[in-house]
Amino acid sequence: MQLTLLFGNIFFKNVKFTRAHVVKNITLMSMKDFMSSNKVTSSNPFVFFSKAAFMQRISDLVRTGHSFYVMGELPIEKVAGFYSKMSAFYLVDEGKHVASRKRKDGFASFRLFLGRFNAEDPNVTFIMVRTEGVVPALANKEKWRDALVDKIQLTGYELVRHTRKDASKPSWSWRYTKQQEITLRDSLVSSIRRKSDKDLSYLISQVAGTMGFAIARHQAKKMCVLVQLEWKRHRNITEKPPALPKRFAYVQRVPDVGRPLSDLDMNSTRKTKLKKS
Repeated sequence: MQLTLLFGNIFFKNVKFTRAHVVKNITLMSMKDFMSSNKVTSSNPFVFFSKAAFMQRISDLVRTGHSFYVMGELPIEKVAGFYSKMSAFYLVDEGKHVASRKRKDGFASFRLFLGRFNAEDPNVTFIMVRTEGVVPALANKEKWRDALVDKIQLTGYELVRHTRKDASKPSWSWRYTKQQEITLRDSLVSSIRRKSDKDLSYLISQVAGTMGFAIARHQAKKMCVLVQLEWKRHRNITEKPPALPKRFAYVQRVPDVGRPLSDLDMNSTRKTKLKKS
């Protein structure tokens, strides 16, 4: 499904699953340091390099009532103009205290995050969220989606509300989308039955790299059990079974690590074709 952001006539699509890319030779900085530097302008916004931090900040906002969203991708060269417009139209850079007072007065507050998790990607992922409340007239023309109904998805994961055991109220966590989970499970089973150990090794490494959110970890553990069962069913007893992850790390609180937009490598984007919808 393709959505259209009205301002600037910019089109965007759902984000597809990509492997995280280690950013080399770049000194990362926290959002706090960035905001206190002299590089802060609406035309040079902060860009997350850490997908875990990006996902945590999204869940933080949704948990505090910012459940309406628009999301997609933009070519890097269009990000500055886009962010400036959103800042002017929606005041996405307001401080927490100002935004809190607005909500108490019945007005919606807005936030906008940018992320780039692969140094060779020519696009930047964005998500703008808002709360309930009175909004600018132009905001009524946006195709807002409700995270409670239409789940926020990012690189094969989706944000869901769930109730932990003995918890007094629901919380939010990330899990593999149903399609991504089915694809991984089917691929694991197929590689075992085809005796394609190279493919199996690669897929296990993907499972081992599962983001350490509670539900996603549980899904990954079940995939490891599936591998063990399928191996016993379809492989000779003399064949050595593959090594599986012994544990999956928890995602603890992650700092907002990234860089200002002006520091992104534009050279790599010119060599990479834009994704097709």
